[in-house]
Amino acid sequence: MSIHNFLRLFVPPLYYEIKHRIVNRNLPPIYPLPLRKRKGNKMIVIGNGPSLSQSFEKYKDIICNTECVVVNFFASTEWYEIVRPSVYVLNDYAFFEVPDKLKLSVDKLLSNIISKTCWDMTIVIPNYAKNTEIVVKLSQNPNINIMYFNVDGKLSEYMSKFEAWDKNLISPPGGTVLVVGVWLSLYWGYPETYLIGADTSWISELKVDQQTNQLYTIDRHFYNNSDVYKENNLYDVEHRRILPNSIYYELKCITECFKSYEDLEEYANWKGLKVYNASEYSLIDAFERKKLQN
Repeated sequence: MSIHNFLRLFVPPLYYEIKHRIVNRNLPPIYPLPLRKRKGNKMIVIGNGPSLSQSFEKYKDIICNTECVVVNFFASTEWYEIVRPSVYVLNDYAFFEVPDKLKLSVDKLLSNIISKTCWDMTIVIPNYAKNTEIVVKLSQNPNINIMYFNVDGKLSEYMSKFEAWDKNLISPPGGTVLVVGVWLSLYWGYPETYLIGADTSWISELKVDQQTNQLYTIDRHFYNNSDVYKENNLYDVEHRRILPNSIYYELKCITECFKSYEDLEEYANWKGLKVYNASEYSLIDAFERKKLQN
């Protein structure tokens, strides 16, 4: 190896450091994502898909006695105080820039989290949301510790993608909040990560109004299995904008999400860890299927 290449590996040139500072000067700062003390060798990442009801029926005791990651509106359900999750992930921009039509739902969610959380819990949100109203409200509860994952970093030519993920220097792969949940479990080094309630069946739930061309999703969750038609508004986190509402962009996002799970499987192998899909129903085929067990 030449001296030049050796130095490139171990001593990043001054010009790179200057360039990095110039390119990132207008980006929100990167906040450390501390390691957590594990209470066991297993983390369960809980999605809110319809199949979660079956998982609760079959594996309630296991779920309630294992560290869990929950997401989005889980605290608006009766299961929140039963499961007592260790980690809560809020990733959707709508939690931080709340649209009028979601204000009541988000206010109820925050109220539940603040009033009902009587155990130690970590809430993880994007770093750009550090100074938003939601942080001020959640900080009222002393049992809640807020951490931030970075969505604004740039991958360095001196570091692999997985190394950057392992240092919270760049965003975990895009897609859904469950992607962040799985990444967190791997980031914190849990030997086994189990995914439940991860139906990820959006392809079959897409609908296009045949008169107006308006794109809708049949919005199904374990706490509401009826058909709720939701107008799609896809948000581009990188550019802070709402994407055009079309089947093309929706399918593109779905494809990227499934690719993210493939990337997470590679990341797990890179760290010598395992991710299992224990959902009763799921279209995610990136992870080995395995039932929950003690």
